[in-house]
Amino acid sequence: MVNESAAEVTWSVVVPSYNRPDELRRCLTALQQLRHDGGVEIVVVDDGGERPAAPVVASVPGEIEVRVIRQANHGPAAARNTGARAARGEWLAFTDDDCRPEPQWLSDLQAGLAQNPTALVGGRTVNALPRNQWAEATQMLVDQVIADTDGGFLPTCNLAVRRDLFLESGGYDEDFPTAAGEDRAFCDAWRSRGGRIILLDGAVVRHEHHLSAASFWRQHANYGAAARQVHRRPGGSKPWSLGSYVTLLSQPFRSQPIPSAVTMSARLLLSQVATGWGMLRAHLTRFPALRITSGRRTPRDE
Repeated sequence: MVNESAAEVTWSVVVPSYNRPDELRRCLTALQQLRHDGGVEIVVVDDGGERPAAPVVASVPGEIEVRVIRQANHGPAAARNTGARAARGEWLAFTDDDCRPEPQWLSDLQAGLAQNPTALVGGRTVNALPRNQWAEATQMLVDQVIADTDGGFLPTCNLAVRRDLFLESGGYDEDFPTAAGEDRAFCDAWRSRGGRIILLDGAVVRHEHHLSAASFWRQHANYGAAARQVHRRPGGSKPWSLGSYVTLLSQPFRSQPIPSAVTMSARLLLSQVATGWGMLRAHLTRFPALRITSGRRTPRDE
């Protein structure tokens, strides 16, 4: 690794990670291919996983310096905040360990922020597993959430901001223990303070989220539990209108043959049933969120 001085680091790419060494290796390999102007560092925050991130980092060659910070398990929101506090760059870019940014990603974010230096800027996220229809359905849902908020929402896997503004904002709310809700809450709070949120056409990140029927259900139940928390906050995003649900369920019919569209629409409907169950569960109990890892249930999800 190249050791750059603090003065030379312009960008810090923050990557939270928990027990996904193969995905992290692919993420870091992609990040080492970034085309960029100015010094860049990668800050990997190991969120207390049983499979430490340091050996993975050491196994990936490249010219961009990678630092590893290990913390006790507190969830992805806390891990991102830890990375931001430790970052040396003037600018922060966030992605996740199961994502592969394209080489132009950082340059596109940099160009967007050059025109809007006080804004929150993000790019397009696409499903990297097109044969996994559960992952495809989830990405379709996320795209609808982005469209429904008129560009007022950016997922945590593809987002950039000036570091001092991020720290002044308080960062991600660590009351969200899983990878659900903390991004919507952050964007809601950013907008409530008058901050701009800009979605770019470029800055592409490929999201490699392996899902089965069971993990798909748990993921969207977690989304529901988190959504209830977001909706109850002052200035928080409001529940969808009937029109948004109609748009979501009809979306596959605009781009797929009817048999495939029917199946995909059924998956999207299932996601909303799971979301509703998660909201009800959160209302009735204090049942903890479920981590999605190879079908096993553990306390948190990254």
